[in-house]
Amino acid sequence: NYYKDSMIEVVKKYQSDFASTADQKIDDFQQLQSGVTKTVFENGTISYVNTNNFEVVAEDVTIPAKSYIVKKG
Repeated sequence: NYYKDSMIEVVKKYQSDFASTADQKIDDFQQLQSGVTKTVFENGTISYVNTNNFEVVAEDVTIPAKSYIVKKG
């Protein structure tokens, strides 16, 4: 069904995006602004999470509403 297929795609994307952080320690965690966090892992991978209902630009990175961006180190 549609919802099952959609959820499978979301999980696959998440697993792919965060695979490089599975065994990594967190080196730094910051709240950049209201609803926006930055996590730096020991391998240099950075994740930006936006929990707001609107798109945000932080550190020259555009993070969609209710989403995240991963920059692999």
